[in-house]
Amino acid sequence: MDIPTDALDFALTINPLSAADLPQKCDKTPLEIGTAILSGATSVPTTCTVTNPKQPITGTAVNTRLAALDPGFNNGTIDATCNAQQKFTVDLQITGGATNPTVLVSQFKGTVLQSCTFTLAFTDAESSSLAGTIEVNGTVNGDTATFRSTKKIDLAFTANVYITSGTGAFSGYVGNGKFSQTQSLDMSSQLSFSSGGGSSNTPAPGTDARQAFCTANNISPCTDEKIGEFCTANPQACQAPAGIQSAKVRTTAVRTSASESRMTLTLKKGAGQVRITAPTPAVGKTKATVKSNTKITLAATPGATCKVTTNTGKTVGTAKANKSGKATVRPAANAYKGAGSVRATCTLNKKSFKSTALKITIK
Repeated sequence: MDIPTDALDFALTINPLSAADLPQKCDKTPLEIGTAILSGATSVPTTCTVTNPKQPITGTAVNTRLAALDPGFNNGTIDATCNAQQKFTVDLQITGGATNPTVLVSQFKGTVLQSCTFTLAFTDAESSSLAGTIEVNGTVNGDTATFRSTKKIDLAFTANVYITSGTGAFSGYVGNGKFSQTQSLDMSSQLSFSSGGGSSNTPAPGTDARQAFCTANNISPCTDEKIGEFCTANPQACQAPAGIQSAKVRTTAVRTSASESRMTLTLKKGAGQVRITAPTPAVGKTKATVKSNTKITLAATPGATCKVTTNTGKTVGTAKANKSGKATVRPAANAYKGAGSVRATCTLNKKSFKSTALKITIK
């Protein structure tokens, strides 16, 4: 089969992630956010991070153009493992006061890091596959327009794709492309207000009663932050208002439905390709931190012999890419000393190819 030289579009349906795949850590606890709402706060900004060094991406893959030549390209899969880091800032806006709050999101933005190795596999006559990396480290904004009605936030971002090897119809091909991803974060279960009785001792902002509440409880200055701190430490003094028995807020949500994504690839016959997959910079950063014993992990064309060097000319080490395209380079003593970046150069069938440079900071 002849592979087209122009861009090929692969339609992907990505399976939803579980709660375990998205472990979160926020700078405010649900109790602190709920207490702020109940104490009359009108805005609660919260920053959450998600870190998973082995986050899975699984789903189906289809290429209708190639399927016209072999229907097996209508039946494919994507299987990836990602070092994933996400950092989001959510600005919760509360209207209606503490007695009848409505929570909206006025802002949802942050940074996303994905460093993945992946395989696309098909059931065509040659059991063809493509392997490579998915890479992104940049900003992402959430569309909050439909949050009021659906309690969902739509995210969209694009990653770079590098094909390091292929089998079957893709044998001998390498290439580059883009992976356009969409995620719908369902926050309906994260923002829940359960009705019940009770009375509130936290009057609305700007009222004499509110100042009296602060005076009676020695809260100074009489601000949402100070009242929130007091109510967190003394919940019995800040009972939930009528109509609200509890306010529970978790600001990082699990995507509960499969998302439609697209990978566009330009393939060509080539000597090979290599990418540095670890270490990676922290989310939103441009340099990776290394210690004297930090290993360099590569994704490369299988069979290639790869050497990692620093910008100062030192050899960090060498390794051969296995049949899965993975190579692990163990650093020589003092290899990183004085270095500001590293790069991999691989050789296969007397032809060489290089990675881009990875900036490093030595710890």
